[in-house]
Amino acid sequence: MFFNYPSEAIQNNWIHNCIVLTIENICQSLDQGEEIKDCSSVIPQEYFERLKKKRKVKELFIEFSRSASAVSSENRKVFVLKLKQQNNVAGLLDGTVDVPVFGDGLQFVLESAKAIFDEGFSLLSKMEIRAEHYKIIYEKISHKTCPFCGMEPFDAPGQASEDEDHYLARSHYPLAAANFENLVPMGGKCNQRYKGQEDVLYSNGDRRKAIYPYGTVVADISLENSIPMSNGLGNPQWIIDVNPDIEEIRTWESIFSIKSRLENSVFDPNFDNWLSALPDWFSHSKLDESASNDDVIYQLEQLMEYSRKHRGQGQEFFKDKVYEFLLVHCKQGNLQLLAMIRAALPTKVIA
Repeated sequence: MFFNYPSEAIQNNWIHNCIVLTIENICQSLDQGEEIKDCSSVIPQEYFERLKKKRKVKELFIEFSRSASAVSSENRKVFVLKLKQQNNVAGLLDGTVDVPVFGDGLQFVLESAKAIFDEGFSLLSKMEIRAEHYKIIYEKISHKTCPFCGMEPFDAPGQASEDEDHYLARSHYPLAAANFENLVPMGGKCNQRYKGQEDVLYSNGDRRKAIYPYGTVVADISLENSIPMSNGLGNPQWIIDVNPDIEEIRTWESIFSIKSRLENSVFDPNFDNWLSALPDWFSHSKLDESASNDDVIYQLEQLMEYSRKHRGQGQEFFKDKVYEFLLVHCKQGNLQLLAMIRAALPTKVIA
């Protein structure tokens, strides 16, 4: 993930919080021997008015109370504990929280709870809370691009909405279905072709760490170890290093096929086009064929910095990495590469 989503986007998480608290209240009421005939006593008052006209979710709460009443008090306590575990998204992703397993004795209760969270997820759209969630993210991020690949541009709020992915797949973690900590806008290709229903917490049955999208861990790439084209012909042999080399980043790279996509869909097809910017840059910088190698290298560095500061949407997001690759190898004394770059210098005009 090339940048994180803002924490402000997960503050309006009231539907999820309401469901969790109501389930907890139901279980506590049952422990006290109370009969639950309606939801007025179990839905927290701060949320009750907002759900007053949402008949389906209230019916599902009553159905859950029937399911929960059929198991022991101890099993209800275990269920609430595992419910909270499944929604500790950051802890699950960094490996500090174990993935909860619901035993056979809790399956009936689990199915009733799943229906509530499914309805909660539906309410996020019906009540336009998801739209507000995306709007906050879009306005806060500097680059209007999918951070999971850096390649797919994001459309503005009000247009056809981007995929809102369940980062922990709903098929595996259904009780986190309405939790904004588990909901992330994602480009359609990333969501549908690459991630799909993959369980980010496991690889071939082995537990793994993964990036928390609202956290602080981000990835970067380097092309410095790529091998320049010989005689200035053709594309370089791309060697894409992903940093930092930690498990969370390796998981992300594996799921979204970052190296392969960048090589084949970004760097190979765009290399010549990005080189074609050199003549205009040199001309704007008042350099001509009489410039020293040091001046050429300095302007190449300026172009890299400019491209990094003014990253575009989509594939343009990575243009500075190509200029950085050229700069590093020129500084290392690759004369063939430097000669190719000098060929872009304008002819000196003799007054």
